[in-house]
Amino acid sequence: VTLETYPYSYGAGMVIPLLPSWIHDGGPEALLKRLDDPVDRRKAADHIDNWLAHRGGEDNWTYIGSAINKHLEGMSFADAAAIRNTSVAEMIVDVISEERLTCGRRQTQPHNVSSSRQVEADVMALLAREDYMIGSDSIPHGEMCHPRAYGTFPRVVGRLRRRLGYPLHQVIQRLTDNPARTFGLTKRGQVQIGYFADLVIFDDQRICDLATFDDPTVPPAGIPFVIVNGK
Repeated sequence: VTLETYPYSYGAGMVIPLLPSWIHDGGPEALLKRLDDPVDRRKAADHIDNWLAHRGGEDNWTYIGSAINKHLEGMSFADAAAIRNTSVAEMIVDVISEERLTCGRRQTQPHNVSSSRQVEADVMALLAREDYMIGSDSIPHGEMCHPRAYGTFPRVVGRLRRRLGYPLHQVIQRLTDNPARTFGLTKRGQVQIGYFADLVIFDDQRICDLATFDDPTVPPAGIPFVIVNGK
């Protein structure tokens, strides 16, 4: 068993997990065929409606696969439903079907900053364990992806390490050596003779993530050089 975490209090992912389990039987083509059936489509929308009633916050569309609904990227589910003059659940099912499953969602940031800071503190506390590592869990598609795709590692090495006072060498080990060992990436994850020369040159006082919820593809600051295999 291995353990990983990432430094954000809200997530993102594909939209199709919101659909009921039975609709996935047989794979993507079978799923899409069921969505073309009015009865199954209604059942799927009711399932999502029930999910929406039992959770807080609101999701936004991230990656949209075609030009048909590209204008929805970055838009909240509620606003997208209002534009279509339908319910949120029905809008979600419609977009999944129209985009042939190629669409993603992102949770909205918590309104309570103290909650976000507690999550960040918990993440850094977990990294004190030797068996933890950091993963971005990123899906870097579309202009409105989750900022984790561009900000995860500099956020941990810079912003959170400085604010919460964790040792630099410990954080670096969790970001490099632990993943290399876990996934069997031989001769990587450490600076040693005979290893591949994978090096990130950064200023430990300036490194910082700049990707935000509304501008998520901005590269980080404080990293002048990235060297892969010695180049």
